[in-house]
Amino acid sequence: AMCTYEQARQLCFLKGGPATDKHSAISRATPLCHEVLSMSLRFVGRFEFIGSSAIASDPTSGLKIFDALDFGASDDDMHNEGKRVLLSCYSQQQPFIEKTQSMNMV
Repeated sequence: AMCTYEQARQLCFLKGGPATDKHSAISRATPLCHEVLSMSLRFVGRFEFIGSSAIASDPTSGLKIFDALDFGASDDDMHNEGKRVLLSCYSQQQPFIEKTQSMNMV
């Protein structure tokens, strides 16, 4: 990628033009550019977060759960509308390992 995630994010939400124009670059982009910019903002190239913070968290296990849209793992899936999912993110290794091991036993 040419830009880091932070650079892409700053570019997408950059506001320019007349002082009265409050629109971001991504909102004024052509449809193709908008799609490419949106894809560059996806978490691991796949997820878009809904809202700006976790919907649940557990500090003892380092778990945060986010409401997100999953746009799929392949380029063919990237053009769909996204499937609403709950994305669990762990900041601690041991609780993650315990959770995934219990899922394998089901």
